[in-house]
Amino acid sequence: MPTKRRFSLCGLTKGAGRAYLTAENEHGRAPEGRCERSMKIRNSLKTLKNRHRENRMVRRKGRIYIINKTQKKFKVRQG
Repeated sequence: MPTKRRFSLCGLTKGAGRAYLTAENEHGRAPEGRCERSMKIRNSLKTLKNRHRENRMVRRKGRIYIINKTQKKFKVRQG
């Protein structure tokens, strides 16, 4: 029988500004070392837009994102 997989946020603490997505096993625990960095979550994107000249502000599904196709470290979502 295949195990059920659920996804949850791990490592997200108050003021951390980063979201981590993990797959949990049937016991509700994430396997060790399986946290993947998804993107930073910030309240204001105005200053983050100017950090790199190739940053672009896009609106998708009612949320605002800053994306950069050359340097992925500038990926951020307004939250």
